[in-house]
Amino acid sequence: MQQIVCKIKQFKVDEEIEDYEIEIIDFFEGISEEIGDFDNLLEVQKLQLIDALFVFLLNQNPDLEENFEFVHFIEAIDSPIYEIYESKLIKFNKENGTINSVLLLNRFINGSNNSKKQEYIELMKYISENKKYTANVRERALGFYKYQTEEK
Repeated sequence: MQQIVCKIKQFKVDEEIEDYEIEIIDFFEGISEEIGDFDNLLEVQKLQLIDALFVFLLNQNPDLEENFEFVHFIEAIDSPIYEIYESKLIKFNKENGTINSVLLLNRFINGSNNSKKQEYIELMKYISENKKYTANVRERALGFYKYQTEEK
């Protein structure tokens, strides 16, 4: 597991490559094959993996477009309970926020029926209004915030 964690932390997307999205897909498909079934991981391994994936996000351009191979990968690790993932996702978005992390937050809100749902929607609003996030991240967060607060 240590080798996989190191690979993830060191992987840097080269946005100069025309098909960098394919590079991300190939990378995470390979990591997924190395790991196998997430259900066989110990809690400490899930924690290490989720931490490494948020380090990966932190090391990328915050405006890096969504990558659903990454999104599905990180969501699957701690599924369906999300005890580890939830706290790491919220902490990351409060401190850093990227296009991918606000997408993950929106998806988490969509699937959430816990008492913190409104708090997470307010976090989306906070991101959309806070200048410490890039304009693209704020814009994306605002769109998700509007979606979450519209009458359904």
